[in-house]
Amino acid sequence: MNRRLLFILLIISPALSYSQFNARYGYKYATTDVLRLFIVFADVIDDPYQGNVNNWQPGQLPLYADSIIDENYGGNLVSYMSRYYREASCGLINIIGDYYPNLVQFSYSEIESVGYKQVADYLNSLSGNDITTAHGYHLSDFDQWSYGLTQRRNYRIKQNSPDNKMDMLIIIWRRNSKFKPNRDGGQCGTPKAIDTLCIKCLSGINGYAAICGNDIGGVMRHEFGHSLVGDNSYHSGGAGAGASGHFLPNVGGYSIISSHNRNLNFCNGWDRWWLGWKHPNKNYYISATDLLGDEVETDMVYGENLSTNDFILRDFATYGDAIRIKLPHLRHFNGQVRNQYLWIENHQITPGSVEYDATRPQDIRFNIQVGNDDLEQGFENSRTNYIVPLSAFGNYDFYFDTLPYDGSDPMDFTKRYVAIAYDSTANPFTGYHPAMMPAIDYNNNDTIQAKEHVVIRRLYRNGDLEIDKHTVYGNDYDAFHAGSKLSMSTNPPSTPLMTFRTEERPKGNELGSAFAVHEYDDNRYIWLNGLSVEIAEKYANGDIRVHIAWDDFKIRSDARWCGSIMLTETAELEQGLTLTLDHGLTPTRPCEPPERSRRGGERQARQLGAEADDVDGKRQRHHGRTPPRRRNAGGGEPPPVEPDGEDAHREHRPVGAEIVGVEPPVEPHPIENRPPLDRHGRIRSVPGIEPQPAQRRQGENRQAREVRLRQRVCISVVRHGGDYKSNFRRGQTVLPESRNFRLTSMPGFC
Repeated sequence: MNRRLLFILLIISPALSYSQFNARYGYKYATTDVLRLFIVFADVIDDPYQGNVNNWQPGQLPLYADSIIDENYGGNLVSYMSRYYREASCGLINIIGDYYPNLVQFSYSEIESVGYKQVADYLNSLSGNDITTAHGYHLSDFDQWSYGLTQRRNYRIKQNSPDNKMDMLIIIWRRNSKFKPNRDGGQCGTPKAIDTLCIKCLSGINGYAAICGNDIGGVMRHEFGHSLVGDNSYHSGGAGAGASGHFLPNVGGYSIISSHNRNLNFCNGWDRWWLGWKHPNKNYYISATDLLGDEVETDMVYGENLSTNDFILRDFATYGDAIRIKLPHLRHFNGQVRNQYLWIENHQITPGSVEYDATRPQDIRFNIQVGNDDLEQGFENSRTNYIVPLSAFGNYDFYFDTLPYDGSDPMDFTKRYVAIAYDSTANPFTGYHPAMMPAIDYNNNDTIQAKEHVVIRRLYRNGDLEIDKHTVYGNDYDAFHAGSKLSMSTNPPSTPLMTFRTEERPKGNELGSAFAVHEYDDNRYIWLNGLSVEIAEKYANGDIRVHIAWDDFKIRSDARWCGSIMLTETAELEQGLTLTLDHGLTPTRPCEPPERSRRGGERQARQLGAEADDVDGKRQRHHGRTPPRRRNAGGGEPPPVEPDGEDAHREHRPVGAEIVGVEPPVEPHPIENRPPLDRHGRIRSVPGIEPQPAQRRQGENRQAREVRLRQRVCISVVRHGGDYKSNFRRGQTVLPESRNFRLTSMPGFC
């Protein structure tokens, strides 16, 4: 009997272990109920920083001391911090607090970095065994939760009972150059050292956050958000510094832990789903209403049977309505590629709400989620920029130049870039858009390093000025309005995003490094599909009707497609239109891939595959993981690497199929209506632009040609009546104008 019982316990124990962890328990702190923060205002009196500190005079508490956080959660909240988390959580969490009533001051010589030990020593030096805050609270009021050891509480259940430790200490510095020399951010953590860092009658501290900057509310919101969501690898929706990411450019957007490059002051649908913040009147974590006003679950998988194709999205901030669609085909070849999802939210930016900003556009916002879809495990595998906004401007291969600057800040030039787009440079699948910080090799070393991205200051299209401000911080194209549509045929499209794992983005002016080979779970293909999302109608109350379909395979306008395009279903080009298969000028990898010989044939291709796997293995071992064997979705061997020579189109051709492809030319395919350039390759026709030095401009061209253009662009099709191969020429495929053509799925590889 005992052996049988032991055997049963061994079988069920894995399931029990998984149930111990859940994102909705919170990373370090619980995602529901009430948490009271103990706040200390501090200054380094002889700090070398001599710049202006807004609303905070030397030797005094800041003017905003009483408005930084609400002391209780009854009635109407007034502080940004307390209002933000109540509205974001649909009322499920209340963050309140109070502050020590005197300014704590130190000399520069005695402070150490963040300074939590020095602050604790100061508080312990006060007389008595307790501390009274500005509004009459005592230390025991800041001990309401039990967390256990700091390193063993991640994503576990937290107990709502005292443990004789301060729940959270917040230190707000006026100046502290040993922590933040430029007063530009914050930090949070639960180091083991604070477990036993006593403050009077309390035997330790469960966590801290330190802030030094002008945007106190924004930084506090961000740092506390980490304690709910995850560590720096969860930076997204406007990611600052952090762990490795999914894309060469940095990406804007909005989230609980967004940074300076956010375009909206609120959470997104993934935040609420991850943390379990469901509106109290809802039955589902992701839902909208049907045309009758009844709630319907809207966490969808592409191709599933729908009870209705029309959904009503009410204001996301108020009601929590959202739609999430799992995008198809990503694991067709490789079962380990990270899933991607399309999120649809209606943001009406309502006056009086915490997200209100009269400069922000209303209506639908689309985001793509990459990975981070398991609530119970794999928390350590997150990468930054897993939430990517789409832009109604569309995606383009941009030409770049810069505006004048005085040279006082060595990194200032990264915020003065002018981007120029033309209809002929539209690149729906792999191009950039205004909510991104484009990746550019501006130090001309033929490698795009982890932090080598810039901010678009001014954006032109077809010679017209479209945006005259830093685009990533918010612009009119962040929202989509009634009449807009996403599909295979539109720009932006409804396809998944191509990813390439990047190295960590370091702090300060360091640019970081770059991986030479993509990660085993990156998506390296453009997967065409029949998903369409039409913003059909907006009602007077701000509600929006959207229409969703799985069978919209028509290409309804002339299109230029770039990238490694995979067709597993059907695509129909309408009569009289032209589909151009071209080489994009936007980089999709950080550097020249391992050497390929254009004449090498199959032997060199196999060698390249072996070298790439070896590089992958070394990189993964470096990160403490053994690389899993690459497999396709059916469990077989992964697709072999194709040669770049003449055998490329014959290597995997199935019987009866025509593979139409474009081999990389020696020079880039000429683009019609490109901007006028002088003899050094510099743009000379846009008002107010100071041309770059010829060396930099040529370096950018070289990066685009060598890195991007060596990827073969192809699409696999089966002919349906008539032969159009004779109309194909290098760089462009022109289909006859006499009738529609249908591109049909086939097995094979591009």
